[in-house]
Amino acid sequence: MKIPMKFLRLFLLTALLMLNALPGYATQDDPVLVHNVTSPPTIDGLPDDYCWQDIPWQVIDQVWIPYGTPHDEEDFAGRYKVLWSEEENLLYFLAEVEDDVFVDGFVLNETTGAHNFDVLEVFLDEDRSGGKHVFDATGATGEEWGTNAENAFAYHIYTDISESGVAESDPWVHDMDGTGWGDNISRNYVNHFPEYALRREGNRLTWEFSLEVYNDEYEYDSPEGTRVTLSPEKEMGFSIAYCDNDDPDEQPKERDSFFGSVEVPAEAYNDHWINADWFGLARLVDSTTTKIQEKTNQRQNLNLNLYPNPGSSSVNMVIKSPEKGRFTFRMYNLLGELVYDVSDIKSAFDYKQQFNISDLARGIYFVEMRIGRSHIARSKLVVTDH
Repeated sequence: MKIPMKFLRLFLLTALLMLNALPGYATQDDPVLVHNVTSPPTIDGLPDDYCWQDIPWQVIDQVWIPYGTPHDEEDFAGRYKVLWSEEENLLYFLAEVEDDVFVDGFVLNETTGAHNFDVLEVFLDEDRSGGKHVFDATGATGEEWGTNAENAFAYHIYTDISESGVAESDPWVHDMDGTGWGDNISRNYVNHFPEYALRREGNRLTWEFSLEVYNDEYEYDSPEGTRVTLSPEKEMGFSIAYCDNDDPDEQPKERDSFFGSVEVPAEAYNDHWINADWFGLARLVDSTTTKIQEKTNQRQNLNLNLYPNPGSSSVNMVIKSPEKGRFTFRMYNLLGELVYDVSDIKSAFDYKQQFNISDLARGIYFVEMRIGRSHIARSKLVVTDH
């Protein structure tokens, strides 16, 4: 029987829509293009640096545990950006996670496994060689777990989660080493992260950090000469993941979900910490595109001024910039709750507007001004007694 063309088109369209609606459909780019940046970000856990603005978000959307199951974005949603600096010879990361319940409390050598708490993971295979990377083992143990623990790094980044509005800068970064389970060494690779900040705003965690890259000859006690000089067109095995625990009261803790940035087959749902074959691909590119650089240079002329600051009854916002168009002005309290939201058109270099803040409680507020889809400026406003 011949199927009418209109029904075939309808079937294909429906199938495509269903495919895109499936949980876990989105993955990070293949490859992720990592742009060189001339002015690296200030590592403070705030995504307001010019260098981040036109870099596309990559998703952390694959459900690795329980494999392939649907997940509610109110329970978890994650994304990240990555850059590199030829001058500093560093990778730079910005990661955001929305999580309805944060679980910390890991204590080294006292609690079971950092992966059973809320932890960000970065997987890096410097030469994209793939393969096992748990132990420096031999024989059957080496075949199962790897003969070079530095063949790839599985950085499990743990930090105690502070109250909203506070940035933490003291992570513990775990990966395994040793010659086998009888000689299992828990390494702390925090010295690979020269700068680090984790900031909480309500249900959002924002990580910002830099990372040194080492090759597979790295030795923990004598790393000299094994740090890699980053260069354009370099390709690395690379993925990001998030361990999620939803029960702060359970003892002992046990991970409830595991989300990754790349698709893996069912049989490899939890193999990243063992096998670099399933890592995604990152490629360093020479510089940000001309379009991105032009926008970055333009934003360096932007100026947002709030006065009086501190203020009690009203505040004046003055924007000076060559960029025109629709903008949004938003204020958030220390819990990350939106308390002020205004949209308007900026048609000249100077823009001034006065806002009534007499209904706001005393305290510190975060101010964000955007033009289009890009962050333009971010500041703080202190509201005093009325």
